[in-house]
Amino acid sequence: MHESELLGTIVLTILMALAVISGIGGGGIIVSLLMSFYKLNTREAIAVSGFTIFFGSISRFIITLKKRHPEKDAPVIDYSLANIMLPTVLIGSLFGVFLNLLLPALMLQICLSIVLTCLAI
Repeated sequence: MHESELLGTIVLTILMALAVISGIGGGGIIVSLLMSFYKLNTREAIAVSGFTIFFGSISRFIITLKKRHPEKDAPVIDYSLANIMLPTVLIGSLFGVFLNLLLPALMLQICLSIVLTCLAI
């Protein structure tokens, strides 16, 4: 393991923990860090990012599964919101997978940069 990979593992672990705690995926940040620390190409970094976000989401779900809402007798997880969001998330994921297969690496990087810029604003 190279020094950059070891540093990348530490940085990614901390950032993923913060992303899971805050309730966001952190995919845009992870892709660029994977490309920097591990020297992955764009497609590989996007695939690894999706994998880490998936397992981060599963761990967050397991942690909050038995927790109850502090003010009312209900679970912390708002399942009605999940029912509304899930179809759009699945369609967006499917669209993203197709774009990842069709677009060249440079175009993917431009698209990711635009999305991250819009989210930062």
